[in-house]
Amino acid sequence: MAKEIERAVGAKLLDIDIARYSRHYAATENGQIMAVYLRECGKEVAGCADAKTIWTTSDKLPFVMDGGCGVVMVAYDPQTGTLINAACNGEA
Repeated sequence: MAKEIERAVGAKLLDIDIARYSRHYAATENGQIMAVYLRECGKEVAGCADAKTIWTTSDKLPFVMDGGCGVVMVAYDPQTGTLINAACNGEA
């Protein structure tokens, strides 16, 4: 599932090298997959591992208020195989 999502994100965000991001995924109550991609991991981000795929629960996804394209927010519907959203985070 992660590889399918990453292919869709890579096709939409051509300037993003997904291999450089830690990729955190979680299934939501409505069946969608939410993901947070972090380009730089630091001690302040619990559970972050450089350039790895991590499945967790939605309440444990990293929460970042800014970060530009160092943080990518993703929503995916596995029922339809549709990428709902993939966008760089805002800037503080």
